[in-house]
Amino acid sequence: IVFVNCEFKQVPLVNGLLKVINEIIDNSIDEHIRTDRKFATEISVNVKNGVVEIKDNGRGIPAVEVDTPDGKKYQLVAAFTHARAGSNFDDTKRESIGTNGVGSMITFVTSKKFEAKSSDGKREVHLTSKDAKVTDVKSSVSSINGTIVKFTPDYGFFGLDCMTQDHIDMVETRVKSLALAFPSIRFKFNSRVVKVKFE
Repeated sequence: IVFVNCEFKQVPLVNGLLKVINEIIDNSIDEHIRTDRKFATEISVNVKNGVVEIKDNGRGIPAVEVDTPDGKKYQLVAAFTHARAGSNFDDTKRESIGTNGVGSMITFVTSKKFEAKSSDGKREVHLTSKDAKVTDVKSSVSSINGTIVKFTPDYGFFGLDCMTQDHIDMVETRVKSLALAFPSIRFKFNSRVVKVKFE
């Protein structure tokens, strides 16, 4: 039994699927918290035709190369394809809500298709992959800031045939909860502005 769209319902859910979606949303929330609520003031979540897309107007992942066990890679590539590539490791001083550098990678490896694009105001890095294998990485000049992550979960891995309406409703419910918790962020869900009001 879960609380969804302001009522308790008994629905069949795969919590792992919800978790990999929430991990990407949490990255945007963390960007808002880390920047003292100056960035990631707009977060858009779309779940349509089995594809999940999360977009924010954060600072963007720096378009720089970092050392990884597999050699130098763009920081964006490392963030999504390597465990513990993040920065949330000190639980005694935690202010953010993301997992210890694991969540984004788990989303990557449990997706049939995964695409991430991030611009730091100078350059944009664009990663595409299929079945947890990087197929292309591009970098280009860009004057905007922000990050877009778009992925198609491997529904077979989660024991599903497709994204069910129950799961979509749960994602929407979480976005509404976040809109209540973070009034400094303008949230959209499936292209509609999320407005949370209590009588």
